[in-house]
Amino acid sequence: NLDGTGVDIIVVDTGVEPGHPEFAVNADGTGGSRVVDFNWASLGVPGTATSAQVGGYLGDGDGHGSNCASIAAGNTCGWASGAAIYSLRIFTGYSIKTGAALGAINSDICFDIVRAFHLAKKAAGNNRPTICTNSWGYRSSYYQMTSTVWRGQTYVGSSPNSNYGQVNSTHPFVVNYLDVSATNCAAAGVILVGAAGNYRHKIDVAGGQDYNNYYNSSYYGVTYYHRGSSPTRADGFISVGAID
Repeated sequence: NLDGTGVDIIVVDTGVEPGHPEFAVNADGTGGSRVVDFNWASLGVPGTATSAQVGGYLGDGDGHGSNCASIAAGNTCGWASGAAIYSLRIFTGYSIKTGAALGAINSDICFDIVRAFHLAKKAAGNNRPTICTNSWGYRSSYYQMTSTVWRGQTYVGSSPNSNYGQVNSTHPFVVNYLDVSATNCAAAGVILVGAAGNYRHKIDVAGGQDYNNYYNSSYYGVTYYHRGSSPTRADGFISVGAID
């Protein structure tokens, strides 16, 4: 359906404020909320915090998650105004509505949870598509650099150099186990969408002239900085944003 009816959208972010009129059943703000208070712990994924442990699964600790949810599924500025919305909060904060402290579910297992959610639906005969939107990613600083290998040439230096594509003090960072979890989630049938999260760095693809650029760090070891940010770099992700 073009308005998202029959689709489940999981927003992995700072949370979603369910009482906002953008997320009402009806466009005029009435009819209750389309934000589902789902019990994530019921899926049985080890390490999942209970609702009580995080101050409730609903609520936004920053505003960013609700903003992203409104773009995806808001009544007046969203694309899928008929979709059901689920909130998987992975950042702590203070409720934008009440000021209460809000805890978070561990981001390390967020895609395991989304995968379990989708597979549980299928097992119950529920064939609603699951879309998971992610406007977040990992980054790191150029820490304790000793040298850079750029397009096959080695340059000694302890600071990032824009001549080698190191255009910011921070760069996209790869977390391999999270990428594996995300890829498994996509393989189960979840549609994963995310921001590129490149921090002004080019994101190259395997075989590209900058894909194998890296710097040596006495702390991190070999660190590639043109391969994108986890988790949106993972196989199966639809990555939105500038790549160069």
